[in-house]
Amino acid sequence: MTRDENDSRLDKNEVERRLITSSQKVNREDIKEIVDKTNEILQKLGGDSFRNLVGDIRLLVSLLQDYRRGSYEEIPWSSIAAVIFSLLYLLNPFDIIPDMIPGIGLLDDAAMMGVCLSMINADFQRYKEWKQNQVPTP
Repeated sequence: MTRDENDSRLDKNEVERRLITSSQKVNREDIKEIVDKTNEILQKLGGDSFRNLVGDIRLLVSLLQDYRRGSYEEIPWSSIAAVIFSLLYLLNPFDIIPDMIPGIGLLDDAAMMGVCLSMINADFQRYKEWKQNQVPTP
């Protein structure tokens, strides 16, 4: 493994460690803040570079809403907490790489979301299946 590959692995490990540690500090009330600021989150990642991520974020917010309403509870709190922390991190303009830095300011936000999605992948896939099977209300 080259030095650059090793550095990337350390960076991902650091992001994962931060996500796990910090997600232990969130609570159910943080879901309301995420839901209330959904548009702000989506505007922040509005470019074409983040198109797939925006779709996942929309579904993550939907997951939080369904969890909060009690419609979907087949997911461990640790996964919900990871989603909450990742979305709160995305809202923070003064994170590891300040969002105001053109070109690279959102890279850490995308990395945090990527690590979160990787960590909760099985739970997220089950939610997607559940959501697709829901009958829309008129």
